[in-house]
Amino acid sequence: SSDLANSTVTNKAKSSISAASGSQIINDSGDVIITAKSDGTVSSSTSALAGALGFGNASSSAINNPFNTISLDGATVKGQTIKLWSGLDAAGVPNILTSVADSQMNSGVIGVPVPIATATSQDTNSISITNNAQILARGNVELKAQTKDWSGGATKRSFADATAYILAAVPINGTENITDSTTNTITIDGSSNLVEIGRAHV
Repeated sequence: SSDLANSTVTNKAKSSISAASGSQIINDSGDVIITAKSDGTVSSSTSALAGALGFGNASSSAINNPFNTISLDGATVKGQTIKLWSGLDAAGVPNILTSVADSQMNSGVIGVPVPIATATSQDTNSISITNNAQILARGNVELKAQTKDWSGGATKRSFADATAYILAAVPINGTENITDSTTNTITIDGSSNLVEIGRAHV
């Protein structure tokens, strides 16, 4: 007998904060902190038996693809320090993502199709200030879309393992695809204002 095993698990969570024209977010006695952040663990695993003739295959995909957005479209925000952080929480901790794909083949003969494991962690973080939005701080204005480097080492977020096990033979590595990246954008149109009020009146 032989098996075909395919598994795809996807996280497309969205964390969105929007304030439209006429909206006011005001703290006369302290800071205003607005954050959008997503955490997620995605795991996909497959195991297949190739059988005596070497037919069958295993493929697994774990995809972490969250979107975090802060949109101030004509809104007014006023406070001491104003923080707009996308992809970070109020303590500065970035999105915590883990993507794990595991694909295994078992066969009694050499020449089986190699298993495939694909792990993807790609988060998108954006801040948009448009349509005459007013950001009025008595102290500082902080705009951050997290820019941590996830290229590997201790910060690695994507893990893939694909292995073919052949009876009485050394295990054969399959195809392992890993993607780990982040896209961050901050947009401020020409009609909007970021003003540090205290410094403006020094």
